[in-house]
Amino acid sequence: MANVKGLVDSIVKRVSNAYSTAILDGDFAAAAGALYKTGAGAYVAIKENLTAVVPPAVTDDSAAGYAIGSKWHDVVTGFDYIATDVSAGAAVWVTSQAATAAQAGRMTAAQVVALEATVRDAGSIPSDVLLLGTDPTAGDEFSIGSDVYEYRGAGGQMSDDAHIAILCGAGAPAALVATLATINGTAANPHASILDNAGTAPAGVTNGTEAVVADDGTAIFGASVHVQHADGVGGTPIAGNPNLALTETLTAVGDVWITGDVNLNTLGGSVGGIRQTATMERIITAAMITNSPISVDFPFTPVGFSVSARSTAGVILPIAGDAFVITGDAIVITLAGTGAPALVATDVLVIHAWSAAT
Repeated sequence: MANVKGLVDSIVKRVSNAYSTAILDGDFAAAAGALYKTGAGAYVAIKENLTAVVPPAVTDDSAAGYAIGSKWHDVVTGFDYIATDVSAGAAVWVTSQAATAAQAGRMTAAQVVALEATVRDAGSIPSDVLLLGTDPTAGDEFSIGSDVYEYRGAGGQMSDDAHIAILCGAGAPAALVATLATINGTAANPHASILDNAGTAPAGVTNGTEAVVADDGTAIFGASVHVQHADGVGGTPIAGNPNLALTETLTAVGDVWITGDVNLNTLGGSVGGIRQTATMERIITAAMITNSPISVDFPFTPVGFSVSARSTAGVILPIAGDAFVITGDAIVITLAGTGAPALVATDVLVIHAWSAAT
């Protein structure tokens, strides 16, 4: 019996000693985590998040229960993070995996799109206005790119069957409405009374084909057709630089393209996108004028630029006589040296340049 008692005492003692150093569930915080040995008989429970659906943030810090060495797994991206600093409100988590630009900055896809919109050049929409205050005369024409529009009265014959027929003879307002519908490709053959060149059948072409949209410009310009570059015939106006020549041979002297017979690509259109820009200021010296030409170099190839000048007192100055030309990654300036309004010594020259959009 004594031997049994001794055996029991020995077992109890051993269990007691083992229990005194055992790590039990109650030693862990409520959150999921891992046990980390810090020394002989010393351990610490470290909080982890292995089912996250977003990357860790600066607020995933010591106040949230995390410690240096805490692990974070984003199940959406598959990325693993380790906490290297858990200072309150300034936690730092690093990953050895190659993150996308959005993930590296802890931005969502929507945030990336929003940020890009703030730096993206929206471009500009080229447009022109065809004044149309008088009912066109039969045989009058105007063109937009490859589309040649020809006005004819009821029963009139087209001079060329490739031309697009528009009915005239019912007054300027009616001609304006017919012109808008035809350019926009929505005319339901309202010109059936116009005959082809042979005079044997209705004119065959009754709608435009170029990617422009026309609207009534009367409220701003008087009776007129306002034409803009678009994403299709009669479509939505878009930025761009289309190669569309504009011409007219209208009888009425006042019925003309406001900017003259030009190409739509000369009317301020530009493609949207992200482009590099830079602004340079340089004080003109007598030596620059004597040794002209000079160059202003940029870290990109400019496709456009603007220039302005001011005096040292800040007065805006006109510029005339000096020449500015893009050459490679530079703008070469030839100073006339003839005195104002050409640039003179001490004038401050400002050049703003931009690259092509990407």
